[in-house]
This record gives sequence, structure tokens and C-alpha cells, in this order.
Amino acid sequence: MMSDPDPKPTPALTIDVDVANPGQFFACCGLLELASRLDEEALGWFEGSQFYMQGSIDDLLSYFLHADITPILISDGVSRPSPPIQIGKPFDMSLNWWEDEAATRSGFKTWSGGQTVMGFVDGMRKCVSQRDTRCDGLLSDAIAISQPKPFYFDSRLSRLTAIDMGFSTEKFTAAFAPGVELFTLVGLQRFRPITVKPRERYGYQTWCNPLPVRLAAAVAHGLIPTLSHQEFVFPLVVRTGGKYKAFGPSTPTRSNHA
Repeated sequence: MMSDPDPKPTPALTIDVDVANPGQFFACCGLLELASRLDEEALGWFEGSQFYMQGSIDDLLSYFLHADITPILISDGVSRPSPPIQIGKPFDMSLNWWEDEAATRSGFKTWSGGQTVMGFVDGMRKCVSQRDTRCDGLLSDAIAISQPKPFYFDSRLSRLTAIDMGFSTEKFTAAFAPGVELFTLVGLQRFRPITVKPRERYGYQTWCNPLPVRLAAAVAHGLIPTLSHQEFVFPLVVRTGGKYKAFGPSTPTRSNHA
């Protein structure tokens, strides 16, 4: 009997994931980003309905929930409702993608107005810390939350639009996975959606080989087709007043099955 010519490493963390939910996909990317800050040799890969990560990352979630996260104040005289933020030790990384001109031009930012990034992060971390801190249901288990309001990365929320329901959903409790919302915010710093049609349709590509974060980001953005496993396209759904958006469920468009 022949052995597997390229056996995968034993995963340190296993996370249930629906890769057709773009929020869950980018949340996995965010977790891989954080894992790479704990172990520069950390690897991640998708297989069926799981996302696996390998490395010295057993306490990843606990470290993140207890890390100092603070706004980065820029002394240019301009008031920002959502300035960049700094995630402290042991991650030591900044999040500022929503101020990036390329991201703004592509139009995949989903929030505006009264929502602030720090309020969102603080609230979502509390919601995540209140659930079982095992990672398996971190992205798949939806819970009812009234505050803070989500950024609508979890595509299950895209059904809650004013058009579909006949009234604004902003004052009502919604069921979603706070882990999806929180870690997608992290993932989008490096892992950007492929722009299919600005402000309307976006894409991403999954991978099934264990990859480090830099290589995984290139594959996700469609830059290394030979390592891509499956390609997805998702819509940006208008939910209230034309200015608030949501990630919609994605559709597979191509598959590179071995």
C-alpha cells in the first residue's frame, strides 16, 4: 500500500467553516494572520467543512481576547470616527485597511455613520469571550446579539435588509457569529477580496495545501492559480438607505480538484 506522498501536518486548531460564507472565509484568514504573529511558521488550509491551522498556537484565542487594543491617534488635526487600531502583544499589528485608498475605491467597506471600529471590536470581543472558547464552533455558531451592531461580514445577515423585511433592522436583535465579524476585520488587513465589479461583486479563492500567511494571501487573491482549490464570487448587498452594505452568500465559479 502506497503512503501519502505529501502528508499534511497534524493540526493544532480545527475550525468549522462554510467556505461559501465570505465572512467565515475571511475570518479564517484573520485567524491565520494572528497565528503567524505567534508562530512565524504557522500554516493554514481548508479541507471540506474545516479550516486547519498548525503551529505553536494553542492559546491563540485566549491571547487575542486579552490583548490590549487601542486606537492609533494621528495628530493631523482631522477627527476620525474610526481611526486605525493597534493590537498589542503578542501580536503587535495595526489594522487600518478601511483607510486604504484601494479598499475605499473598491467599495467593500460595509459600515458608515455612527459605528466605530473600537466600539465594534470591544463589543465583539466581549461576545466571543462569553461563549465556549473552543475554536470549533467559533465561526459557525450564531447567537442573538443586540449590541454592538455587526459590520455585516457574516453573509447570514444579508437577509436582514430593509427591503426584505419592510423596516430598518438597526434597532433589532440579530443572530450571527461574533467571531466571524471580529476576525474578518483582522483578515481584511492582508487578505483583500478580488474586485469583480466595484461596489457590487467580489471574489476569493480557497486552498487545500498547508500554506503560510503570505503565500495564502496571494492564493486567496487569485495570484497563484496553481495553488487555488476553489474560486467563489459574492455580492455586496444593499441593506439600508443605499449606504449600508452586507456580504452576501458566495457562489462557486471554478474548482481545481485534484
